[in-house]
Amino acid sequence: PQEVVLHEGAWARSTMEVRIAEGGAGMGLEATIFGRRESGELFTHGHLRQHLRLFLGDELLLDDLACIDAGALAAGPVLGTHHASGLLWAVREGVFDEALSDDVLEALGEESEVWSGVSVPEKSLMLVRVVASHPERLMRALRRAWAFLRPSVTGRPARFPRIWMT
Repeated sequence: PQEVVLHEGAWARSTMEVRIAEGGAGMGLEATIFGRRESGELFTHGHLRQHLRLFLGDELLLDDLACIDAGALAAGPVLGTHHASGLLWAVREGVFDEALSDDVLEALGEESEVWSGVSVPEKSLMLVRVVASHPERLMRALRRAWAFLRPSVTGRPARFPRIWMT
């Protein structure tokens, strides 16, 4: 779950396919940082192709392909002044309802320079997308959403993995 940092001139490809057994549940988090602004490095030249496929049993729940060109990002209409983007996904048997989506939005909280949204494109799939001006703000928001959702998705308490602390 550590952030992927795209340096100036990077041409990257990321493909992830997750298969969750019927009756199972799972959560995942991806965070991408475009450039290293604190070091004065922007991401104005390069490309990212990011592909995520999620299955519950044999059912394809999500086939998400993003092709991101640094030039388009630098122009500003996609992320504005933000350069950190993340996705939290949750899959389980059963239905994610509108009330839970509202609760997740509330758990995300309001933080300056952070935009977020929650969607349920399939009854067994919830997506939380966050865009932020700083990687730390992005990760705080995603971790809040993860901590809120984990008990209801997996039936386990929300204890952050040790790797997140490094």
